Formats: sequence, structure tokens, C-alpha cells
Amino acid sequence: MEFLYPNILFALVAVAIPIAVHLFNFRKYKKIYFSNVDMLQSIHKKTKKQSELKHLLILLLRILTVIALVFAFAQAYFPNKDSLINDQEKQWVSIYVDNSFSMTQKGEESSLLEEAKSKALNILESYKTQDRFHLITNDLQAKHHRWYNKMEMEQNILQIKAVFLQQDLAQILQREKMLREEGSDDQSSQKALLYVLSDFQKTLLQSADIQEDTSLLCRFLPLQNTPINNIYIDSIWFQNQIQLPHGISKLMIRVVNNGSEDLSAIPLRLFINEEQKALVSVSLASKESKNVEMSFSNGEGGVYNGKLMIDDYPIIFDDHYYFTFLIRDKIKIANINQENTNTYLQHLFQQDSSISYQSFSIQNIPYTHLQQYDFIILNELEELGSGFQQELVQYVKRGGLILNVPCASPKGVYDLFFKELGVPFYASLDTNTTIFASINKDLAFFGQVFENTSTENNKNEKRDLPIVKKFYPLKKTNQDNSVALLQTRGGKTLLSQSSFEQGQIFQMAFPLNLSYTNLPEHALFVPVLYQMLLQATAQKSLYQVIGSSAMISVAIPQDVSNKEVVLSLQKEKNQWIPQQHRKSSYQWQIFDVQWPEDGVFELKLDDIVLKNIAVNYDRIESDFSLYSAKELREWIAQKSFKYFQIIQTQNQKIGTQIIQEDHVTKLWKWLVFFAIIFIFVETLILRLWK
Repeated sequence: MEFLYPNILFALVAVAIPIAVHLFNFRKYKKIYFSNVDMLQSIHKKTKKQSELKHLLILLLRILTVIALVFAFAQAYFPNKDSLINDQEKQWVSIYVDNSFSMTQKGEESSLLEEAKSKALNILESYKTQDRFHLITNDLQAKHHRWYNKMEMEQNILQIKAVFLQQDLAQILQREKMLREEGSDDQSSQKALLYVLSDFQKTLLQSADIQEDTSLLCRFLPLQNTPINNIYIDSIWFQNQIQLPHGISKLMIRVVNNGSEDLSAIPLRLFINEEQKALVSVSLASKESKNVEMSFSNGEGGVYNGKLMIDDYPIIFDDHYYFTFLIRDKIKIANINQENTNTYLQHLFQQDSSISYQSFSIQNIPYTHLQQYDFIILNELEELGSGFQQELVQYVKRGGLILNVPCASPKGVYDLFFKELGVPFYASLDTNTTIFASINKDLAFFGQVFENTSTENNKNEKRDLPIVKKFYPLKKTNQDNSVALLQTRGGKTLLSQSSFEQGQIFQMAFPLNLSYTNLPEHALFVPVLYQMLLQATAQKSLYQVIGSSAMISVAIPQDVSNKEVVLSLQKEKNQWIPQQHRKSSYQWQIFDVQWPEDGVFELKLDDIVLKNIAVNYDRIESDFSLYSAKELREWIAQKSFKYFQIIQTQNQKIGTQIIQEDHVTKLWKWLVFFAIIFIFVETLILRLWK
């Protein structure tokens, strides 16, 4: 027999009360004189034994009553010898407390997080001093990655605060298993428990990697959240990839109503550099999402910080969205020719007011200014000097983009240059006239070039495609990472795209003149060239998401690239040094950044601001779809998990339910029943035994 609340056993001292009553006779006797003493002596002898037996029985019944009541209040039970967790002296108990933003909402008495902490403490009370405990929270703090004693565990539970991160069940199970496996062989072979205290958003169980561990008993304790209407900003993007000075930018905002009620006339405000630029009203039906367009006028060239705000209560952490964007003064293109400039390229780019197009001959290359150009075209060059090659390699390393248009006899001209960049080589001339193969619209390069049409007529429609009369097929090597953008119907590459460090290289398989191909006069020519331009100038990302593992790259100024570099992040007075490493001579990366909050941060080198980084909370927390206890049971049944249980409680005292799950035989009801029987029997003896 064991006890849930052994401290109550001190009340057994109350057994002394009936014993004291029995030992000391508190009756007052009155003297009565009889003439016949012999008769009294015979009566006394006859009833003495009966009286002693009666008093002993009453004493025994009273002692048993006290013991039964004390054992009942101490929650006596018989351990189940076949239980998963009762066949070892020391229990290994992990408790996951969901401290994500959704747990800050009001529960039955206080916030769900406070209720979860209270239940975690009550779970703690159900175990012995020698048991060991492990705390798991969404921020996965390093200090929690160890086994605590009972007192240490209590202190750490009380210190839990809400964070903007969320873990799914697969990550929680992995964290628990990792700590067990790091222990001794004796510990890792023992069985353990995991309590999951959460509101059970449906994202918690979305991972397909959730697997059952037969040495771990996992118990769900759902804290039911009240239904809440929540409208939030899910994501944003610009309709045009490049923003130009004094132009009109169109920002697309995806807004979601995750609640059960329709919402109307919700104000959505746009701020650029803290100045309000636009205001619209948004109306959404229940569970509806909508793309909202907001337009604003651009200023001069430079980097701008943006913020979107939507009014919503009580869920406010997802009511704002930060982003940064660049307005370019001019897109700079350098066309380097062997002799004469290519008229097709000149006519295409010179007529665009957003482009600064300059043409140079091979004899007048602006070596010192190459890094200033966004896009360099090598047009039919018949030779590449070693110094020029090195300048081009450095240009690509720092994020530049090159288009190579071959000369009439390219074999051997570009080999050293291509070898250093790790890109395809030109093969021998192919003089077979052929038509271009159909465009692969699934390639990211053509993602925004063509409309998405899916009718059978469009599928079977014969498209007007360019013709190539002769070309130098691009031969892929084992080391290159090139992607074939345009091909012949025979599968030979006509245009390839390769990446090298920060930059990119495009290679055409033919000169841009009509003796080789009609592409310069074809409708495909303009979108292909402009897509290359977008690859060079489009902003890679408007924002980062807290909790993502994305690396953030930044170019280092050339004059400090050979010095010791230490990057720092700063927002107002909050400044720290993130994890970082050098990727190349001119490029550094920061990674695994522990963002303290959302907002716009400056990435700095000493006092130089290299980049503005906008950071937003993960919108996975904005989905308040929750599992009910019934749905959790169905999920467990569907997975056929034998070592998963659900414990539901209406109050904070859950020790009794835990004992009920761990131990089959609870005794308190029987003990109360026997206490009543003992009192009843005592009453009968006192009344009937004369």
C-alpha cells in the first residue's frame, strides 16, 4: 500500500484519543449501601468479562475508524505491478509547458499559461523526492536540458514566461529522447513519462514524424481555450519586383479571418518610415482570406522601412507586419563588345528610363567601375585577358550578374574563365536548324513571365517558338550547378543559368544575330532579358520570420574585406553579436539569430549600417484551430498509439487522476465505507449490548 499524500499520515496520532478514553475511566461513582454484599460480588464476577470485551471491541472499532479516515484522506492505493511506470524505484518525468502566445489567452480562472504552470506543479506533487524531472518549453532553453530534483523543477516552472516560438510534438519527443539517451546506460534503458500541457493548436500535431516510443508514456493534458475571433496579416509582397524613384508601388497584403464571425470595415494602415501612406477597410467572412492591394508613391532612391497595422483585439501580436524595401535610382547595365555594340540589346535597354545602359569596347573596359554595375553583358568577345577575367570573377563573387553571348568561334576562348566559375563549356558547332522546345514554366526563372492557363485548348495549342539555325551547345560538367532555361527539342541547352558564390552567370549558345537565330526579333526575347535583369536587381526578401533557420547574407565593403570583421545587430538600445561566418572574401552570413522581438533591426559593421532586416512573428500561432479531447482520442486511435493517454481535469488538483492512470486499485472509497461500517457497528454495540 502507498499514499498519494503521505504527510497526512501524521494524523494517526489521533488514535491516542480512544486509547486514552479507554485507559482512564472518567465516570464518577456514588456509594450505595447494600445489606447483602454476597449478591453484589456474584453480579460483579458475572459481568466483568462481558464489560471488558465490550470496551475492547468499542476501542478497536474507534481505532479502526480513525485509521480508515486518515488513510482515506492520504489517498491510499495499491500499486499495479503490471504498470508501465511502476516497476522502477526512480521515475524519469518530463513536463512540456506550452508557453506560446496562444497560451496567454484567458482560461477558466486565469491565463492558460498560468493554469498550465499550476497543473505542472500539481503533477510534481504526485511524485516522490527521489524522482527526477525535465522541463521542456518552446524556447528550448539550454538550462532546461538536464534532470532536476523536485525543488529545482518547481523553481523553473514558476519562471516560465510566454515566448513567440512554437514547437510541434515531434520536436518535443525528440528533445525528451535526446536527454534520456545522453544519460547513463542504466537511465536510458528505464521507462519514462512525458506530460504535454497545451491548448493543442492543430499545428502541434501536424508533423508526420511523430513516432511512438515504447519506453515513454506520453500524457496529453488539454487546456481548452475559449473561441476567439482573430484577423491577422499573413504575408506581403510587391506586385512589381523592382521599386523605382517617384513611381507608384503596389503592395499586396494577404489578410486572414480565422474566427467564427464575419468582420467588416476593419482598418488596415500602411506606414513607410513612420509616415502613414495608405488606409483601407477590410471586410472578411468567417474563415476567409483575401489579398488586399495598397498603393503608395515612392520617394527618392534608398532603403525604406515599412509597417502594416490592423486593429484587432484581444489577439494583438499578429496585428502588425514589418518589411524593408529598396528603391533603386537606376539599374546599371554595362555591355562590353568586341567591336560594335549589339543593336538589339541597345534598342531594348536604352528606351527604358529606369535603366542606365552603357556600351564599351574591349579596349575601353572601365575596370575600376565594374562593381558599380548590376548587370554586365559580354557580347561576342573573342578574347578574355587574365586581368579582365579576375575582375569578372570578383564581380560575380560579390553578387554581380553576367550574360555571356559567344563569338563566332568560342571554343577555347572562355575555357579558363568558365573553369574558374564552374559553369558549362561550349561544344562544337551544331548546324542543324531546329526549333526551341516548349518553355518549362515550372522553372523559377519563368515564374512571372507567363499567365497560368490550364484549359485543354491552351495545352494543345501550338505555340510560336523561336528557331535556331546553328549554335554551340552548352556542355554540362560534373561540378557545375547549371539549370537549362531554354533547350532544343532534342534536349541540347541553348540558355543556361549558373550560380557562383553570391552572383549568377547566364550563357547563350549562339550570338544574337539573325544568321544564328530569330530570337532577337521574337516575342520571347524581351521577357528573357528582363528576367535576367530582375535576377540581378530584385530584392531577395522583404522580411525574415522568427524561428526560421534562414541564413542572412551581406556584402562587406571592399576596403575592409581583408580585415577582422565582427557584425552586430541593433534595434534602438538593444545590441548584440549574432553567430556569423565568412562565406567568401566579400560575403558574410549570420545564422541562428535569437531575435528578441519583431521589428526592424540594423545589421552593422562598427558604425556602418550594412543592411536593414525586418523580422516578424511566425503566423503559425495565429491559427486558433484547436483539438478537442474527443479529436485527440480519435487522433491517438488513428495512429494506433498504445503509450499515449489523455487526462482531463476540471480543477487544478490532478494528482488523483494521475494515480488513477498509474495505479488500478484506489482505496479511499473503500476506506470511507469501512469507517462508516465501524461507526455503525459501534453504535449497535452501545445501544444493544446491555
